[in-house]
Amino acid sequence: MRLNVLILGGYSFRNIKWIKDMQELYQKDYDVSIVEYDNWKNNQEMNFEKEIDKIKELLKSKKIDIVIVKSIGIYLLSKALKNTTNKPNIIIGMGYPKKVFEEENINVIDDFINLQNSSKLLFIQQNEDPQCSKEELENILKGKINTIYIEGNNHSYSDYNKIKKNIDTFIKENH
Repeated sequence: MRLNVLILGGYSFRNIKWIKDMQELYQKDYDVSIVEYDNWKNNQEMNFEKEIDKIKELLKSKKIDIVIVKSIGIYLLSKALKNTTNKPNIIIGMGYPKKVFEEENINVIDDFINLQNSSKLLFIQQNEDPQCSKEELENILKGKINTIYIEGNNHSYSDYNKIKKNIDTFIKENH
């Protein structure tokens, strides 16, 4: 039986390419669902509640085994899972957007860390991500989440093969 994977991207419309590339990469091995945010189409501000509701509905409609989530998607997923019993077995986060979260006064890390109570967590971060460096993320996570650092300094997370290799290893070890 194929596992169901949900992929959530970051805030900007550039994430359309990222999410489609990730979908193509993973659909060979998994049944993949994605959520396209409305602000990608209209270049307006994101309606967080609307996007959280879309994720909640998807989680209600099918059992999601694995979630791969990037940047602002971390916040959306954490809020969508807050009072939900239907949690994925594995969650892989990447590209923690510390600067955006600070600018918007968003505190999500405790909610994300608490997902460990029901899901296996992995975090992948570029060691020189302009949104949050390796040192900053280590200070935020304080060793509470298994973290892999990869080369990179642009917050794009487009080294798909390296990312997939790390994710596949984590899935094999934890599913």
